[in-house]
Amino acid sequence: MSKLLHFLLDSAEMCILRSGGIPAASGLWDNVAIRRLAVNANRPYGMTAGGVDRSVPAASVVRLADILRKLQPNVLLIHRESAGHSTNYEDGKAAITFVVNRVILNRRAE
Repeated sequence: MSKLLHFLLDSAEMCILRSGGIPAASGLWDNVAIRRLAVNANRPYGMTAGGVDRSVPAASVVRLADILRKLQPNVLLIHRESAGHSTNYEDGKAAITFVVNRVILNRRAE
């Protein structure tokens, strides 16, 4: 997982703790993501989203992936409609492998 995604999750977690919860329709997830996006847009991203996740709305993850794809091609989104707030081993491995491969390829190109 990218540093941006970790930062977003940490920021969102703090917001959740302070507010007692974030409704999926609040838009807060998108606001946090967009503010951090400009600084980290050129990095590779491997993301997973679950359609029945009650903690991180899948629609927000999909929107973030779409925005990142418009800025650069190094984005992998694995979206499982039936999944909740968890990532299976195969999807986690695929996301991490994607990011690591992109970082190694970029270093070799420099």
